[in-house]
Amino acid sequence: MPSILLVEDNSVDARYFKEVIGEYEVTVAETLEEGLELFSTGDYDHIGFDMRLPDAGPADVLTAVRQLEEEGYSVFVYTGQPHLLEGTTHTVIRKGAPIEARVLRLTMATRKLSSEAVARMRGALHGPLTTI
Repeated sequence: MPSILLVEDNSVDARYFKEVIGEYEVTVAETLEEGLELFSTGDYDHIGFDMRLPDAGPADVLTAVRQLEEEGYSVFVYTGQPHLLEGTTHTVIRKGAPIEARVLRLTMATRKLSSEAVARMRGALHGPLTTI
C-alpha cells in the first residue's frame, strides 16, 4: 500500500485527510522536527506539509518543501491558505476541498525518500526558525 507522511498539527484536518485518502497508509507528525525524524527512519512514497506548524512558519516549511522537491521527492502542501503559494509550482491540496486518492496519484510521482536528503534538510534547519 502506498504511504504518505503528513506533517499536520490539527488533529481534525489530519483525521479528515486520513479518512478520505483511504487507499494510502497515512502517518501523521505534528511538528516539522517530528516529521523530519519520521521521514528519516520511514519508507514513505509522499510527504505533505501544513504551512503553519508549532515549530515552523511558512518560510521554514517552504524551505523544506523546496529542498525535497529539488531532490526529486513527491511533496505536497496541505493548507487552508493556498494564496500563500500563488505563483509557485508546488503541488497544493486545499484543506476543506474534496480529496480523492486518484487525483493525488495523478499529481505526484511515487518516489522513495532518502535519509541523505533528510540529513541535508536537517542541517539547513538547525538555525533559528522564522515565522511570518
